Amino acid sequence: MELIRELGVTTIRYPGGSFVSGYKWEDSVGPVEDRPRRLDLAWRSTETNRFGLSEYIAFLKKMGPQAEPMMAINLGTRGVAEAMELQEYANRVAVACLAQLVNVIAPIMTEPGGPAWRQTTFFPFAQASKYGRGRVLDVRVDSPTYETEKYGEADLLHATAVPAEDGSVTVFAVNRSRTQRVTLHQVSGTTLSDGALSAVLEPLSWNVIRLG
Repeated sequence: MELIRELGVTTIRYPGGSFVSGYKWEDSVGPVEDRPRRLDLAWRSTETNRFGLSEYIAFLKKMGPQAEPMMAINLGTRGVAEAMELQEYANRVAVACLAQLVNVIAPIMTEPGGPAWRQTTFFPFAQASKYGRGRVLDVRVDSPTYETEKYGEADLLHATAVPAEDGSVTVFAVNRSRTQRVTLHQVSGTTLSDGALSAVLEPLSWNVIRLG
């Protein structure tokens, strides 16, 4: 929970991913010991239903006001009538989501009864969640390019910027060069002179530059 709070997610979806396409919400309510065990066709594993709707709501309450619920609807093996029994409305909202929050391809990994740790994808999401709220500026970059098989010539530098209410500006920059990988650390070589921002970005790096 500490890592999820640090990650800065504002909405947690249940059920998630491919799992919802075969989900029966009735299986996840009532006494845990009475809930059926079923084969999950998406992951080809046994779904015990030990974590259900009640556990989901209890989990959100422990998380506090930071995270709001988002209920997913199974329209794969079920229909609208069954969905309406679960919730009285089904508004479609365009959002960007992590497929998994914990384990598989998630930013947080765990071991049963053991530790939890951050994957490399944890840091960009957490920083974007903390500093990337607000309107997005029209950023023009001057960057070397490289050839891609599918898209042709593409910039090595991808950047976006978001101003905050206090007047500060955060620049998010990705160096797409594939020479080496790096981890989270302070980087020198960033200057702002006469309205021009210059920075040295390490290969395959995600960069957060704070101005103000």
